[in-house]
Amino acid sequence: MTAIVSHPVLHVLGLRKEFTIRARGHAGILTAVDGVDLSIAPGETVALVGESGSGKSTVARCLTRLIEPTAGSVQLDGRTLGGLGWKDMSRAYKDLQMVFQDPNSSLNPRMRIRDIIEEPMRLHLQLSAAARRERAEELIREVGLDPMHLDRYPRELSGGQRQRIGIARALAIDPKVIILDEPTSSLDVSVRGQILELLQRIQRERNVAYLFITHDLQVVRKIADRVLVMYLGLVVEEGTTEAVFSAPTHPYTRALLSAAPVAEYGAVKERFVLSGEIPSPVDLPRGCRLAGRCPLVQPQCRERQPPLLLVPQPVAAQPPATPGVLQQHVAACPPAIAAIEDNPALTAIPPTNRL
Repeated sequence: MTAIVSHPVLHVLGLRKEFTIRARGHAGILTAVDGVDLSIAPGETVALVGESGSGKSTVARCLTRLIEPTAGSVQLDGRTLGGLGWKDMSRAYKDLQMVFQDPNSSLNPRMRIRDIIEEPMRLHLQLSAAARRERAEELIREVGLDPMHLDRYPRELSGGQRQRIGIARALAIDPKVIILDEPTSSLDVSVRGQILELLQRIQRERNVAYLFITHDLQVVRKIADRVLVMYLGLVVEEGTTEAVFSAPTHPYTRALLSAAPVAEYGAVKERFVLSGEIPSPVDLPRGCRLAGRCPLVQPQCRERQPPLLLVPQPVAAQPPATPGVLQQHVAACPPAIAAIEDNPALTAIPPTNRL
């Protein structure tokens, strides 16, 4: 059970990715992504959060076919992408672009900036050389740089400038969805704010949808309309940004939020700590994957993986922030939801405990 999007530009159902690993003569299956569902409406920003190893970047790479998913369905603007040949896939992925975490490694150091931005146009658009040059100059201005940067190499630019080039390249063919994989994690705080403001301005002007992958919860609070929380390949909680941040339900979400610093002098934050070791993705437990660390664990939690259930709280019933999206706050933790039903006061956390 997830948010219901009437006309999603990107719709993913049951996405799964397994890797075969071999060590000391033995083979095993590593489950990186296990049945992820998500939908994104035009002009909406959906954040995918979780600690390192939760499967966020693997989801992005499966959606862009940088790696092949093991199972699942991906629809882009109503078109199913599975089983397409290379030429059809290339045409379909004109509407789906990606901005990578590290601008140093995602830009070809032997190409000038002009050639980097024009390359997607040569592949996907029937434009003359003069039209591509004019388009590149428009894009470089749109991301806040001067056209003189077009004749430089990536090594001649700062980290923030290189990330702007990555954004310009993604915008070159007018995609409907952009996947942003930790686009600000390698940048200084001041530059990070500039990039976020740039992304928000571009979204307002172009109505492009974002899948924003990050572990920075402050950034999520600023930019996202909805949040999906991942743990060991599974989505364990989903809802509007306000619902998830003001009333986190799943113990893993509560632990993530309680670990984030509070930008308020003298604020006292109550920690929600998970003890124990994270299970190996090669040898996952049969039931809830957090059962060995969770303070709310019940015997049934160790028997089977709980499904996403509707969280009974007032904030979940607020009107949707995005047209065409019926928002639902769901979490995969029956004990936590039962506790809320017994004590509705648990649906909100004190302001000093929020980000």
